Amino acid sequence: MAIKANLYQHFQLTNPNIKAELLFEMTASEVISADIFYLKHKDDVDRKSILDLISKELTNLATYF
Repeated sequence: MAIKANLYQHFQLTNPNIKAELLFEMTASEVISADIFYLKHKDDVDRKSILDLISKELTNLATYF
C-alpha cells in the first residue's frame, strides 16, 4: 500500500479513476516482484540493472497522466 500511496502523492491524485487504480496496482506489483527477483538472484543480477528497469517502468507510468 505504501508504494501506491507514494504514487498518489507523486501524481497528486486525491480521487483517482479506475484506470489510475489499476496502473498503480500493477506498478506496485512490478516493484515488489523486482525486489523479490533480486533477492532470489542477487549473486547473478546487478542491483543497478534492476533499479534501472524499475525506473523505466515508472517513467512509462508517467506518460498516462
